[in-house]
Amino acid sequence: MADWLKEWAVPLSAGVTLLLAIAAFWAIWQNHRFRKEDRQRERSARAVDELCRWTDETLRLFFLPYNSNKDEIHKGLMEKINLAIASTASGIILGKEFEGLVGRANTALVSYYGALQKKREGDTKPFDKAIIEEFRVSFNGLQLYLNLLRTWDYNYKAFIQDAGRNSKLPFYENLQPPEA
Repeated sequence: MADWLKEWAVPLSAGVTLLLAIAAFWAIWQNHRFRKEDRQRERSARAVDELCRWTDETLRLFFLPYNSNKDEIHKGLMEKINLAIASTASGIILGKEFEGLVGRANTALVSYYGALQKKREGDTKPFDKAIIEEFRVSFNGLQLYLNLLRTWDYNYKAFIQDAGRNSKLPFYENLQPPEA
């Protein structure tokens, strides 16, 4: 073996070992980052699915004919009101804008249920059209945004950036993407 190789064998092997350690660390770090992104996407997907079920069932109850389904509507809407905390948590998971949309839908649900309760107790006055319109608009808007978020593969940041860039969605003229 050449003399220079004997002198450099230990430093070269140490350098190669260091490069292998750096490569291993980088691979572990990338794997951790990808797994974290996957967990966030799965968490968002579960939140969207929960909110979609809540919204779809609430809208189904809203469109049932009242006189033939009074008990089912009252019981079902009361269950949806009881799920308000879970729906609010799902909105928080999804992002600031969804938190507001879910809060608006919850408020509309409580108002609508209160109006139904008055009717059930014998109030003969017709429903306040503003309550019905707010219920319809808030739940249909929430349903639209949830379906659009699915289009962006549950990526909230991409959803907000594209909505702001293209001005396609109401309420979002001055959107700023969330901080990374």
